[in-house]
Amino acid sequence: MHASLAPALERSAGVRTFALPFDATPVLNAVWWHPVHDRDPEHQWMRGLFVQAAAELGDAH
Repeated sequence: MHASLAPALERSAGVRTFALPFDATPVLNAVWWHPVHDRDPEHQWMRGLFVQAAAELGDAH
């Protein structure tokens, strides 16, 4: 879970979070699609939303 999401879930859903008792490697988030969809307008729109959301999460740190 992205670190910036944890506090929101703690407040809204009563989720409890804990520090890991070990060093964890960073998680790589990636989006994959079949090349046939590269120029598909709907896929381009959705990929744009993913890029925007990732940029906003990145700005939180």
